[in-house]
Amino acid sequence: MCISTSASTRAVSILRASSASRGRVRPNGGARHGVYRVDAAGGVTGFLHKPTPADAASHGALRADGTVLVDTGVVCIDPQTAAGWLERGSALVREAHRGTAPQIDLYGDMLPAMIERRVLQGIDWRGDAELRAAVVPTCPFLHIGSSRELLDVLTDDVAHTDAWAPLESPGRRVRVLNSRVDAGLECPSGRVLIESSDLARAPVLSGDNILVGVPPELEAAVSLPAGWGVVCLPITDRSGGEAWTAVCFGIDDDFKTAMHAGGTFGNRAIGDVLEEAGLEAGQVWPGAMAGRVAGDQTLWTARLWTPAAARDMLAPDRVDAPGARAPGGWAAADRLSLHEVMVSVDHARLLALRDRVLGGA
Repeated sequence: MCISTSASTRAVSILRASSASRGRVRPNGGARHGVYRVDAAGGVTGFLHKPTPADAASHGALRADGTVLVDTGVVCIDPQTAAGWLERGSALVREAHRGTAPQIDLYGDMLPAMIERRVLQGIDWRGDAELRAAVVPTCPFLHIGSSRELLDVLTDDVAHTDAWAPLESPGRRVRVLNSRVDAGLECPSGRVLIESSDLARAPVLSGDNILVGVPPELEAAVSLPAGWGVVCLPITDRSGGEAWTAVCFGIDDDFKTAMHAGGTFGNRAIGDVLEEAGLEAGQVWPGAMAGRVAGDQTLWTARLWTPAAARDMLAPDRVDAPGARAPGGWAAADRLSLHEVMVSVDHARLLALRDRVLGGA
């Protein structure tokens, strides 16, 4: 999308037309992405967040040909507009530098304020800027909106090569990217995606699984039920030492939906999983987090992930492993939310593992 203050500049939003006329939206459809509402002249009149086909139609976002306009994530702001925003929002910028600024989202707050000609945080964000959009009809677009889409797209659309042939069998589709799987694979059927992993032991999988970043130091073979994935990440723990964490997840989990709104863990309601594990919400969202609005109680903020040595990070008694019950002492253990995990990732070690895998493949 281009936003410009110049009357002579034709602002262009790079969008993709995607079908929303079916009950099940295609991978690039609106149900997993931001959707634009655009008038006949190309002016943007509104945004919808992951609308169902019915919502898209009721809000005027469904086009005559049965498609919706899906945001590609390309936003271009011309220098004059950017300078105007910084000037009008100088106080907000200073707050951001101090870490005291309120959270403001480009799509959720700033662009709607421009369209609706309203003030946000005391600032007129629209000014004299113009927000317009146009479809680029010949531009291919792939925007993965969920783990299941990632699995489906890569196992459907990636060309088969001899490197994957030994792992293929009738009823089973396996894609191995930048990985070593010398020990083979135990998976009777279903789809499997393995990326940037060095599997010293044959994983035991039930289908519809994703494995990312598994290091050879892991002592136990990876064992996952159907519909589960795991991402192994090297992190720096709170003491400054080297550790790992294994983030297990269901391929239909999105980490954004709050528990009260139907959020899932392992493809099941978060509340049901916590009850089976013998946990209260206050143990997973401790302290101030437990007292905040229910919308904060998501997998992104849940403190489920425990640092461990590489060899132990998929121990069966971990509460964040599939079907686990909270072991004794777990509540008092050092635990991280996924947000905390991501800011603790040791990028040098992450890249070193990938280089090592590629060097030995």
